[in-house]
Amino acid sequence: MTAQEKPQEESLFEEVRAAFCDNLKKAMSVAKFDLEGMPRKLTQHELARDSDVARSTIAKYCQGLSANPDLDTVCRLASTLNVSPALLLMTPKDWEILAHTYLTIESVVNDDEARKLVKLHSSSRNVRSKATIDFVRRVNGHDAVENYLTESNYEKIMRGIFSTCELPDLKALKGDSDLIILTMCVVLGSRLIDKRGKK
Repeated sequence: MTAQEKPQEESLFEEVRAAFCDNLKKAMSVAKFDLEGMPRKLTQHELARDSDVARSTIAKYCQGLSANPDLDTVCRLASTLNVSPALLLMTPKDWEILAHTYLTIESVVNDDEARKLVKLHSSSRNVRSKATIDFVRRVNGHDAVENYLTESNYEKIMRGIFSTCELPDLKALKGDSDLIILTMCVVLGSRLIDKRGKK
């Protein structure tokens, strides 16, 4: 790793670390209920007891100190708070992009060509790859489609799109769910996480 890459990596780490601390505190602020059924704060002691994560560790997270939890810890905290572990790690930018997916979904939900491309996405890898590229063009005409083999940032963006589109099992979805999920994957995957380019 070069000296230039290291600060960018730390920046991403710091962004996610800060988001984790903030998201944990926000979730804790409404995770308990009073006798009238109104949300109240779940204390660090209660979260520690229910999640089997040390209270001193939770205190460090809540203070923004030394927040680098392992996956087991994130999962135990998420399970206790009844939220997806991924949500505890989402940055403000991730939430903004997630909101943007709604607007994008509106633009493709009645697009017959987009529906055909989604169905092709369930085909063989070569057909799926071409369908994904065409779907990206259909969804938002992303510049990365035209330049991703020659420009490092575009390659990275397309890497994010392809990787994200591979994650859900679209065949298991019913109705328009596959169209909606694939659209979300294209939008979520389009984020340039950092500017380091090719690896």
